[in-house]
Amino acid sequence: MTDYALLVLPAVNRVYGQAAPRLTSSELAVFGETVLGGRIAGIGHHQFGGVPYVVFSADELTEQDVRVLSNLSSAYALFEVRGDAALAPITLSPLDRYDDDLLTIPRYVGKTNESFTKLLLNVALACSATDFLDGSVKVLDPLCGRGTTLHQAFMYGFDACGVEVEAPAVEAYEKFFVQWLQDKRLKHKVETARIRRDGKVTGHRTDITVGESKTAIKAGDAATVTIVQDDTRFVADHCKKNSFDVLVADLPYGIQHDTRDLLLVDALPGWLRVLKPGAALALAWNTRVLERAALAAQLSDVGIDVLDSAPFHGFEHRVDRTIQRDVVVGVTPKP
Repeated sequence: MTDYALLVLPAVNRVYGQAAPRLTSSELAVFGETVLGGRIAGIGHHQFGGVPYVVFSADELTEQDVRVLSNLSSAYALFEVRGDAALAPITLSPLDRYDDDLLTIPRYVGKTNESFTKLLLNVALACSATDFLDGSVKVLDPLCGRGTTLHQAFMYGFDACGVEVEAPAVEAYEKFFVQWLQDKRLKHKVETARIRRDGKVTGHRTDITVGESKTAIKAGDAATVTIVQDDTRFVADHCKKNSFDVLVADLPYGIQHDTRDLLLVDALPGWLRVLKPGAALALAWNTRVLERAALAAQLSDVGIDVLDSAPFHGFEHRVDRTIQRDVVVGVTPKP
C-alpha cells in the first residue's frame, strides 16, 4: 500500500472552508466505494509543515485513478507520501475545460458554494450507471436558481438542463453566461422559445450550444446548456423520457416542513420520468426543516434506492445559524 496526501483548495467562504477537509474525506470515501472499487483505505487528516491534508492509502494509483481523483471538489494538489514527510507531487488531470471564473465571478444572495455544488455533482456521477470520464453525460438540476450546477456540468463538458420558476434568476443566468461566452470568444448559438400552457405564456426556454466552431455546432459536436423558466413540476413537459444520467438539486432551505413535503411529492414523478434507469440523484437540504429519515422515505416510496452506507453519512455541515445542510444520494431502478 502507498500513502497519499491531498491538499484541500483554500475556500473564500470561511465556514465552508472549515468543513471542506471533512467533506472532501467523505467525497473521497464515496469515490473509493464506487468508481475506485473499494481500493481506498485509511482516509484521515494529517498536517505536513503545519498545513492540513486529507490522507489515504491505496495500491499504487493508476492513470485512470488519478483522473478520477483529479475531480474531487476541493482537490488543490495530490502527493505521494515518501518516508515521514517527503511529498512527491502527482500531476492532476481534471475534467474542467474552461476558466473557473465562470463559477467564481457570480456573487449573489443565496448562491450555493461552487465547491459544494461540484461535490454534489461528483457524488451523483460516482453513483450513476454512466462512466463520467468519457464525457457523454446529461445533467439535470430541476431547481437550478442562477445555474451554478449548469456551469459546473458545462465545465466538465457535459450537456445540462436546469428548471427555475423565478424569471429574474433565469434572466440573470442567461445574461451572465452569454456575456461570459462572448468574452471568452467561444463559439455559441442561442435559441429561445416561449412556453405556453392553457393558452397563456407561462415562461420560456433557452438552449445555449457551445462548440469549437460553427461547423462543429451544426454537426452536433458541441455541449448544450438549457435553462427553462417554469415550475419544476413540469420538467417532463420539456425533457425527453429517460434522458438524464444524474439529477442534482439543492432544495430550498427556508421553507416549512409541510411545504417541503408537498414540493417533493408533486415534483418527484416528473423528475423520475426524465431520468434513465440507473441514474443517480444527489439532493442537498436543510436538516432543520426535514429529517433525513423522512426525506429518504419519500425517495424510497417512489422506488429510488437510497444509498445508506457509511460514506453517505459524512456530508452534514453548518451553513449558518439556521441552516444545517446534508446530502442524500439515491439511484433509480434498473430494468
